[in-house]
Amino acid sequence: MMGPHSTALYIAAHSGHIDLLKLLLDNNAEVNASCTDDRSTALHAAAWNGQAEVAKILLDNNADGNASRHTDGSTALHMAAQNGHVEVVKLLLDNNANVSATCTDDGSTALHLAAQCGHAEVVKMLLDNDADVNASRNTDGATALYMAAWNGHVEVMRLLLDNNADVNASRHSGSTALYMAAQCGHVEVVKLLLDNNAYVNASRHADGSTALYAAAQNGHVEVAKLLLDNSAHVNASRHTDGSTAVHVAAWKGHVEVVKLLLDNSAYVNASRHTDGSSALYVAAECGHAEVVKLLLHNNADVNASRTKDGSTALHVAADKGHVEVTKMLLENNADVNASCIYDDVTALHVAAENGHVEVVKMLLNYYADVNATIRTDGATALHVAAQNGHDKVVKILLDNNADANASRHSDGATALYVVAGKGYIEIVKLLLDHDADVNASRHTDGATPLYVAARCGHAKVVKLFLCSNADANARFHADGSTAVDVAARYGHSEIVMMLLAYEADMNARGVDDDATALHGAECSGQGEGHAGGVDSDTLVSETKTIDTWESIGLSPYQKLRPDLE
Repeated sequence: MMGPHSTALYIAAHSGHIDLLKLLLDNNAEVNASCTDDRSTALHAAAWNGQAEVAKILLDNNADGNASRHTDGSTALHMAAQNGHVEVVKLLLDNNANVSATCTDDGSTALHLAAQCGHAEVVKMLLDNDADVNASRNTDGATALYMAAWNGHVEVMRLLLDNNADVNASRHSGSTALYMAAQCGHVEVVKLLLDNNAYVNASRHADGSTALYAAAQNGHVEVAKLLLDNSAHVNASRHTDGSTAVHVAAWKGHVEVVKLLLDNSAYVNASRHTDGSSALYVAAECGHAEVVKLLLHNNADVNASRTKDGSTALHVAADKGHVEVTKMLLENNADVNASCIYDDVTALHVAAENGHVEVVKMLLNYYADVNATIRTDGATALHVAAQNGHDKVVKILLDNNADANASRHSDGATALYVVAGKGYIEIVKLLLDHDADVNASRHTDGATPLYVAARCGHAKVVKLFLCSNADANARFHADGSTAVDVAARYGHSEIVMMLLAYEADMNARGVDDDATALHGAECSGQGEGHAGGVDSDTLVSETKTIDTWESIGLSPYQKLRPDLE
């Protein structure tokens, strides 16, 4: 508490130097002089450190027992009470310290601070000096009883209750001493409050949660049992979302609490009104296998779906990759092909999307429809696994008869088209090995896998397509451009040369602007004669070379084809 602006008297009082203190006072030191940083006085320092003899000397020299610091409004009584200095508290009270003085920062009284810190003797002394047992802090409405309950101080609570503390007083949020004790797991405090007629089903204004909900949330089994034995409503729900104690215990994975609640007739299939989630759903989402097992044993509806989207516990377990939970749900007759209400997404779709290999295997072993489509665009599990680069999942799906040529109804794209734009070479190989149509085009624009790979600059993918008989001259519907056109336009010189080697027509003209690949190279160049990195002069030179080859009976660019080397 000492700082650069402390007075000599303050320093002497803080350090307990009696002789120096007396000397300063005998030489007219100002007893109530305050430090300029927070306006603490020498009496504050003595009270904070429990220097009873120093405090007596200062008080005998007319120290102001009610002087307050400007930073928080605390008086010497606040400080002594907070630190449990009984002798100093007695001295201050005997010298007319204001027992009801409040701190300016939160409205705490000396009783609040003593109760919070568990100083029973100080609490008794304050109460004997007419401290208001039910005074509440202005910031949150907490009483001394609430503060003692929060910190588990049973002896202090007995003193307060014996002095008519309101057992059901609540903070501004509506939480009571019972709620806070239950939340913190203070068993003896909860018992004492209940024995003093605390209302067991009081709920917070903010969200409607009760003491049972708070105990369940934090896994306090003994507290929950005490509350239930005292008629706590086991199925009380929060008004903000409709969740019950069993919801929150399941969410947190507190197996013993869930069991206790179910043994006390908790409704196992209660659903939250905000989204329709059941306890089984939230336990599955978090991967709490033992809780899931317990709920299923107590007849939880394995196929209950959320009103928000129609997803089931199986959906969310598959989405998160919880293998053990997924297995348990399937063994208990979860509908493996249940679909969400808005888009028909199945558990297989979400497991494939996230690359959960073991979950995908398990779902397929339980006869998940490998070719089920998403309603919004017609994508299959193969599409979503391919799009996200999950090659192991793609292989499993293909080995389980996924249609390698299934196309999305929204645009006609196949899985091969999807990965061509991403450059996932291993997945491209897998799909081609399973007879994916290398020339399948999107119905929206006619783009082929080769076209999109050329546009995106994936040279290895382009080479693989060309070696698999991709049509090098397939046209994009919108403008009649070909793969070589788009590769030139985007500056992919290696791909341009590769396509020309496979007899791509460099002189093919677009249907909308009559432009060739050479035009595209010039128009897209970053400088004269360059196509974003493709040297258009080189294209002209290569064309002249072709003419020479044709004169001796060779097809254009055969020299560059790897399969003819």
